[in-house]
Amino acid sequence: MIMAPFDVYPLYKQGNEETFVQPDIFTVCEQSMLKENRYLSAPRFIIEALSPANRSRDMMTKYTLYMTAGVKEYWIIDPADKILYKSLLNSRNVYNPTEIEMNKAAAIDTFPGVTVDFTGVFDLPRLG
Repeated sequence: MIMAPFDVYPLYKQGNEETFVQPDIFTVCEQSMLKENRYLSAPRFIIEALSPANRSRDMMTKYTLYMTAGVKEYWIIDPADKILYKSLLNSRNVYNPTEIEMNKAAAIDTFPGVTVDFTGVFDLPRLG
């Protein structure tokens, strides 16, 4: 897994225009597609954490972009509401989203047997 800042490029191409993104966390499954600080393919799995500044970009713009690019699994973590929005690409290349309360473990479907345990994450004291 790679954490931001790291470009995923080009994720979308139209004419001479290319779109790249910097996901918060993503998987690298094809080492040959890593070039300097860029990944030149659509990752299989991406995680974005919401903040007030990026909420609509992650929930709408990136959601559509990742689905169109063929990202198999896209997680959006909403720390304010303690919800995980988990979206899996189905056979029609459309996301099937589900909401999961972030008080238990969640399976990463694109990597069978791998889970992320959110139990107690929001019980930690806040810094600052």
